[in-house]
Amino acid sequence: MGNKWKIDAAMIYDKGSIRKNNEDAYYFDGKHAPLAEMDHTERLQKTTDAPGSLWAVCDGMGGQSNGEVASYTAVSGIRELQHHLQGREFATTIQSWVHQASDAVQRKADGGTTLVMLYCTEDALQTAHVGDSRIYRLHEGKLSRLSRDHSKVEMMVSAGILTEEEAETHPQRHTITRYLGMDSEYVCDATVSEKIPYSTGDRYLLCSDGVTDMLKDRELEAILKETKSIGECADRIREAVFAAGARDNMTLIVLEIQANG
Repeated sequence: MGNKWKIDAAMIYDKGSIRKNNEDAYYFDGKHAPLAEMDHTERLQKTTDAPGSLWAVCDGMGGQSNGEVASYTAVSGIRELQHHLQGREFATTIQSWVHQASDAVQRKADGGTTLVMLYCTEDALQTAHVGDSRIYRLHEGKLSRLSRDHSKVEMMVSAGILTEEEAETHPQRHTITRYLGMDSEYVCDATVSEKIPYSTGDRYLLCSDGVTDMLKDRELEAILKETKSIGECADRIREAVFAAGARDNMTLIVLEIQANG
């Protein structure tokens, strides 16, 4: 039996209006930017069979190009992970890889990086994340966030100390509690989702906080709902981020699930 599902995908990678360098990195189903070209604006688009495809966004931290090294170190190991995942159970395999990737970042960079990832199997999708880069799903016209930030303010929201609205402007909103590159005395685990069945027309957004700091969830929902094509959707999100100031690097990947044939 042939493959039933395909993905339309678009990616935009931009250092924004203020930052001189780009500490974000992307993995676009087999492609990522070389370290020497990470400050260049890039736009990619493709259609591919869903099973076996893998997509990721990393947001490096550390400044003075340490963040670039951290995020690049993470994405440069994802191609091998993608091959290794074939025929293996995602949750177990990704945790082992995250531990190894965190150790590699800790050795090579004076900083760390977030990670958000989506992987497609024959009959479902699964996500994994570390830090505060996010993944959203638009299903039947409603946007839901599939990731919860590993951050101090998210812990306070979960404990009922802060509201979601208060968290958006809290001074510690960028203090993350988990990231690749943590000191070796800490174990860096990813949060892994349950399997998500394919559904024709579903859209997914993976992005760094350079997007979510500028745009509220309701603004993202409107763009994801209103745009006809994935390419237009990615372009609209970038335009909205720049209209809001684009104060940080931004990386976004938009995916749409379609039935094959």
